[in-house]
Amino acid sequence: TLTVSSSIVSPGTSLSVTVASPAGQQFPAVLLVGTGPFGITPVVKLPATISIAIPGDASFGREHLTAMARTAVGQEVEVTVAVDIMRPDLPTKLTADIPQITFDDQGKVTDISLLAEFSDGSLFRVAESAAVSYVSTNPKVAIARDYGHVLAAGAGQGSIIATYATPGESVRAVIPVIVPAPRFKVTPPSLDFGSVPLRAAVTRELTLTNTFDEPLPISEVSAFPGFVQTNTCVSSTPIPSGGSCTLTVTFVPERVD
Repeated sequence: TLTVSSSIVSPGTSLSVTVASPAGQQFPAVLLVGTGPFGITPVVKLPATISIAIPGDASFGREHLTAMARTAVGQEVEVTVAVDIMRPDLPTKLTADIPQITFDDQGKVTDISLLAEFSDGSLFRVAESAAVSYVSTNPKVAIARDYGHVLAAGAGQGSIIATYATPGESVRAVIPVIVPAPRFKVTPPSLDFGSVPLRAAVTRELTLTNTFDEPLPISEVSAFPGFVQTNTCVSSTPIPSGGSCTLTVTFVPERVD
């Protein structure tokens, strides 16, 4: 078993961790392994109570502790607990390292880095804190995920709102997001192959047009299983501004879904 004195611990304090065997069993090897500031601690004999000092500048977030043991016959057993590093009080200010996120293309992902300032003047990284939540004002432009991960979904502008909350109180930061228009346009935007007999081949064509003001290099085009493609894009790369190339897609159904 693995128990901790608290599931929430503040930077600059200590966490008491107890590793024990309910049956009183001893193991040839026991390790206490943790993420973040917890590190690795060998355990000589069970039960064992270990005090782990949390650095005063530790980033806020959820960390994990795992007690790992090996039995005399070589079997490995383990148990894990989660511990949130955070302070109980509310920050006075929440800011993002980058005040505005400007993506260079759709489909890209970036991470928000948040800095919380508290009433005593101390600063902590809190992007992955359990107290912080994220929401997008325009999910068609940017999608907000846990721990400050942001996905560029489509062209336009929006904002990510990061909120640090304690019971009855909260403070937030607003990070504007800009996603540019796509560098190329595909016509038609989707393909409908209709009803196709098994192992019969049906072909459709797509036209890719470079809508950007710079040449568009294309190194590879691929298709999902069941589809075969040929194209003039790779051989014509880079596609000049306003230029086009053709993708020919063939569908050969091998089974009925």
